[in-house]
Amino acid sequence: MKRDNFLIVFIFAIGFCSGVSAQGAGNKNSLLVKKTGKSTLVVDPTFGARVISLKYNDIEFLYGGYNNPESSGSTFWPAPQKIWEWPPIDTLDSKLYSMEMDGKTQKFISMPSQKSGFQFYKTFKVNPTDSSFVMEYTIKNISNSVKDVGCWEVSRVFPGGVTFFPAAPDSAILKQSKLPGVTLINGIVYFNYDYNQITENTKLFAMGSEGWYAHVKNGIAFIKTFEDLPSNVIAPQQAEIEIYANGNPRYVELENHGRYATLKPNETVKYNVKWYLRTVPKQLQQTEQRTDLVNWVRKQIVHNVK
Repeated sequence: MKRDNFLIVFIFAIGFCSGVSAQGAGNKNSLLVKKTGKSTLVVDPTFGARVISLKYNDIEFLYGGYNNPESSGSTFWPAPQKIWEWPPIDTLDSKLYSMEMDGKTQKFISMPSQKSGFQFYKTFKVNPTDSSFVMEYTIKNISNSVKDVGCWEVSRVFPGGVTFFPAAPDSAILKQSKLPGVTLINGIVYFNYDYNQITENTKLFAMGSEGWYAHVKNGIAFIKTFEDLPSNVIAPQQAEIEIYANGNPRYVELENHGRYATLKPNETVKYNVKWYLRTVPKQLQQTEQRTDLVNWVRKQIVHNVK
């Protein structure tokens, strides 16, 4: 594969998307834009190859960060958090990624992180069959020693709405959560965002089943699918699905974890996630229609990511 020493411009229109300017990061002339159906995704290679915008019918779904670009868009971290604590490793999270062509696909590559011993690779594809986006993440061990690491996708959305997913039998960790507005009904975990109850930073840890979860707000569903994993292959002190509500400023992180792997030098672990944006039928937008809404989501993801 040939390495390009420049970033190719993929812009469909000048001045695209107000969400980009709100990020306060990167140069809009280096953005990667992917479009399928009514959905548009924007990646900023100069800002950690982060997804900075996700629009459906021109409605922005990802939180922009505004005064805090580091807490914006959708990013990818190594797990568990004890590897790096806070803040995230900037080489992997927010600094410039180079690009190379892998066939017809743009692959974004982080600088080697000497602090962690890892290097990240990201690709973003469109699946025209079901109008979805497919994220392919790779972590490579660039150190001279064996390392344990897991994959962790973090997508920040605006406050409000309801988030839900099928619970796994080993989701007892759900009981430890202090996140307000969480219920378990007929095997489905629901988080209903209540502005009056979210007064501080709070997080939910839980194991899911079926390999999906959904966030619905203003009649639009943001659905993620991924490999469903048991708790014994998730990074320590983490969970397959995590929901974090930030108290000030207000936003919600939709987090999902991939396999926790032991990597020898030069070995890699991969994690694929598929994103869908869909219009929720009007008759399913009422909270009392929860069972029908869950079944509707299941029908949207028949082409699940493997």
